[in-house]
Amino acid sequence: MKQEELKIFIKGMMNYFSQFNGDEPVVGVPYPQNDHFVFLDYSGVIGISGARKGCIYVTATLAMLNDLIIAMGLGEADESLRLDAIGELANNISGNAEQFFGQNFRISVPMVITGQGHNIHLPLNMPVFTIPFEWKSHKSYLVVGTPRDDA
Repeated sequence: MKQEELKIFIKGMMNYFSQFNGDEPVVGVPYPQNDHFVFLDYSGVIGISGARKGCIYVTATLAMLNDLIIAMGLGEADESLRLDAIGELANNISGNAEQFFGQNFRISVPMVITGQGHNIHLPLNMPVFTIPFEWKSHKSYLVVGTPRDDA
């Protein structure tokens, strides 16, 4: 995956958080990863099909999602709202990428995973890049595993 392509996913994340009155995330340096993928309390996973196959996911803490729900103006967070919020975040980021990459980049509906100690297989194709970011002092991660169509 080229650096310009990673920027599409970062831009999608930045666009999502721009709706919350100047509380922009601070993006860390993306790094390649082959295994031991990070999962926090909640993860929103989007499958990718078409010319590129794989998935992207966003993983966040319960506290971050609680603050996100408050920023959305939805009142006090509960489990249902947290599940919806992480799914919406992943869907927005991947939807932005879908607009950029075109019809050969199809996204699934979001799947939400809770917890850190699960044993699941995600369709992450190498190379996978982990993009750390921080929003309102909450550390989160965007993980992108969608190689170029000619890779």
